[in-house]
Amino acid sequence: MNLRRALLTGAAATLAMTSLPAVASATTTGDVLCTYVVVSDGGLNFRDTYATSGRLVRHLNKGERFDAYRDRWVDRAPYRWRLIEKHPEWPWSYGVYAATGDESGAYMARDPRYSCYDEG
Repeated sequence: MNLRRALLTGAAATLAMTSLPAVASATTTGDVLCTYVVVSDGGLNFRDTYATSGRLVRHLNKGERFDAYRDRWVDRAPYRWRLIEKHPEWPWSYGVYAATGDESGAYMARDPRYSCYDEG
């Protein structure tokens, strides 16, 4: 179950955020997802755009894990916004994003215990 489906059905999004990555398929899309962990004491906000003014979609606490696109981000000073989930039907942002950090440090870090995988 992905975050979008969990939010639409009202299911617990926590399940989507903590599930183990899927096995890479033979068909590749070029989009690689990796598992990240929240490292900021204040947690991490997922927003419906790459701006702090965007609607809050989900908040994760320090230590929680989630999957996100390794190579898809948007630079909007003072943040770099990593794509969490694609929504091509949203012409203003195309998805759910989280800031990777600021001048005080990182908000998220890749969890090396899990291999990255192709979205397939």
